[in-house]
Amino acid sequence: WSCNDPVYQVRLVLLPNTIGPYGYSRRCRECMYPHPSRKEENFFVALPPLQKKIIYLDQMVISNMMKSIQPQNEGKPEFKMWKDLFDILSKLSQLQLICCPRSELHTQESVVSPFFEALKEMYYRLGSGISFSDFQTIKRRQFWKSYEVEVGAAGVCEIAIKVLEKDPNIWNDRIMIMSTGKWADEWIESQRKEREAIHLGMKNLFDKRKQESSRTFQDWYQIEIQEHGRLIVNEFVSFGMRQQELYDGIRLPSANDMWGPPNLAQIFIDLVDIGKNHGLEPDEQTAAPVRFLNSKAIEDIPHVKLAALLHAAIAREGASGRTKPPNQGMYNDIELVSVLLPYCDAMFLDNGCAEYLAQNPLNQNLYRSSIYCQNSMTGFFEYLHKLESNCAPNHLQAVKEVYGINPVCSSPCIER
Repeated sequence: WSCNDPVYQVRLVLLPNTIGPYGYSRRCRECMYPHPSRKEENFFVALPPLQKKIIYLDQMVISNMMKSIQPQNEGKPEFKMWKDLFDILSKLSQLQLICCPRSELHTQESVVSPFFEALKEMYYRLGSGISFSDFQTIKRRQFWKSYEVEVGAAGVCEIAIKVLEKDPNIWNDRIMIMSTGKWADEWIESQRKEREAIHLGMKNLFDKRKQESSRTFQDWYQIEIQEHGRLIVNEFVSFGMRQQELYDGIRLPSANDMWGPPNLAQIFIDLVDIGKNHGLEPDEQTAAPVRFLNSKAIEDIPHVKLAALLHAAIAREGASGRTKPPNQGMYNDIELVSVLLPYCDAMFLDNGCAEYLAQNPLNQNLYRSSIYCQNSMTGFFEYLHKLESNCAPNHLQAVKEVYGINPVCSSPCIER
């Protein structure tokens, strides 16, 4: 090249001053070799493939770590543990060893907080801007996989579906762009009311289960499985009736009609479409989903099975003499665990939910995930430090080459 300067500037293959997902290119700072105007070939360096661990962090963890790094809390003993946790998670993220994706629950629980922007920056930072798909989409994809086996469109039901909006196994850029905006006060208030209504429903169900002490855990588990299928069928029937009323002019459209089918009704519609595409007869296109949803086959759908196990565990406690119903956050815990657990290498949850998952038979249905909570914080630190100690030398060398000699001295820059 034009000069003998051995110092290079790391930059992305496509955009200047950034790093590519699978490699990077170099350019001389002095003569800008290689430069496109001189038709010089790009200096591209491929990076080792990544296999990051997917770790889910409960909102409580996000909140405490956010507080621990605020200047006014520096040095306070009650935040030391959370600051230490943030430091190791941030380090592993910058070493390209883990990804802590955000979920829709992070947003829903953060938006009602006065510290929304700080919370958002925390889960963006540790998740590298990557998020899980919305829960309804993941549930629908699980039903598709199972029903395709039922109608002969697939041989084996697999849980391997797309659950992340972006591939986590890429080398992160140095700069992350995060958009900000104000949520409508009406929507925030609707989230509060929805949480209160759901909690009231769970409390009433808990009180009902307390009166059914003669039932076993397996009884409650089967009731939850069967109820799940019935709810989908009933919601589809109700939706169809409402649509017929609109068609016949019996009533005028409401705001809810503008949003399309309810979530459960949409699942039934999906199953009808799968049967139609697979060549089922017109009558069977509707009849087959009804049989499927009332059969034991749906027990193999991960979110159906895990939700039933957790609800059965709560019912077992109520029948055994527990008087206090689950707290307001338990419904969210059941939702996120049942949907996301099969796709996480580790989950840090609140103590109550983790205790349920440690019970038999729930502890036999954790898929690949390890469960941690504040009561097992020591074990979580050991897990994280082991990830770092097992990091291959060639991987560490690649990190140093791309991000600098000591890439974990500072956090990546977040631009708003």
